[in-house]
Amino acid sequence: MDYSKPPVAIFAGALYSDEDIDKMRQSCQGLSSVPWLKMDMTVPKPPIGPGYAEHVVQRIKACMANIEAEGKLEQDGVWLY
Repeated sequence: MDYSKPPVAIFAGALYSDEDIDKMRQSCQGLSSVPWLKMDMTVPKPPIGPGYAEHVVQRIKACMANIEAEGKLEQDGVWLY
């Protein structure tokens, strides 16, 4: 909850469409340059319930590790997790 530090990425859940994410990115243009992460709906996931959150967090962490390895943490763009 340290609001003095800017976010390093934006994570959008499965309910956000490509259009929703594009609108949010457009509203942030010129204000920040961070990766936007969107759930890859082609990757199997457990049903909502026990284990779902842990599964999603692992996917997000793996995606962030890839973005960091590519040296793109401060680059605007959409990555699938």
